[in-house]
Amino acid sequence: MMAMELIFRAYKRGESSFFLAPRHELLRQAAKKLDTWLPLGYGMITANERGVMDLYQPIQVASVDTLVSRVIKRQKLVLPPVHNVILDEAHLYMTQYRTALIDMFPTSRIYGFTATPAKGNGRPLDIGFQSLIEAATVRELTEAGYLVPVHYKAPSLPDLKKARELAGKSKRDYTDKEMDEAMLPLIGDIPENWLRYAADRRTVVFAHSVGNSVWLAQRFRELGVAAEHCDGTAESGYRDDVFGRFFGMMDLPPFDLKACNVCGFVSRFHQDDDSYAFFLPFFR
Repeated sequence: MMAMELIFRAYKRGESSFFLAPRHELLRQAAKKLDTWLPLGYGMITANERGVMDLYQPIQVASVDTLVSRVIKRQKLVLPPVHNVILDEAHLYMTQYRTALIDMFPTSRIYGFTATPAKGNGRPLDIGFQSLIEAATVRELTEAGYLVPVHYKAPSLPDLKKARELAGKSKRDYTDKEMDEAMLPLIGDIPENWLRYAADRRTVVFAHSVGNSVWLAQRFRELGVAAEHCDGTAESGYRDDVFGRFFGMMDLPPFDLKACNVCGFVSRFHQDDDSYAFFLPFFR
């Protein structure tokens, strides 16, 4: 929402903007919002959408990986000058090719949006950001009516003693292996507690790893709850099917109990109505 507001205000000033994102769903969310704001249209640059690539439009929605492929690797596309470049999930741009892509905008203002403004090793982002702006807090956004009030349930906690010791020795976060071992005694609580607290709601479960996610989806199904696992390696057709049934947007049978498990696939998940979600990852 903040990124789209920035783009819209720049548009009213007569400025052009590129919105870059690394996830298919984030591009769709941006396009959906722009559809309501820009009746004259916008350009879309992505290999997985049927949008029309129109570089003459002042607003562009683009997949960062598609741009890397066409601009940096194959050099099949020359980008026009642009006033503003908005990077969604900015912490994911710290790779050789993605930083090379950002260097293609030497005169543009670069805005990075992220909930984790640091590299995986804890060091700050260093692709040209001069300042860090802290946005409104969750409490402020909830009180203003932008977020649905959240009720927390924490039925049990994993034993992270060993994981902490290993993380402390190498000055890093927990590894997937460490967390998988720590979470094994706990994840069995999730389906049972879901039946207790949220069986009447659509649910998104963010698991710690793909293995945890697959196991949880299977456990839900064993309890008679329609559930699906989906991660970043899933084919776009399968993802569209899962999310289409989850949101009831397609002419397919909806889940009897609308539980859908998503792991490592949606880094930011948006839904307009009330929902219930379990969040499983733990970080140092």
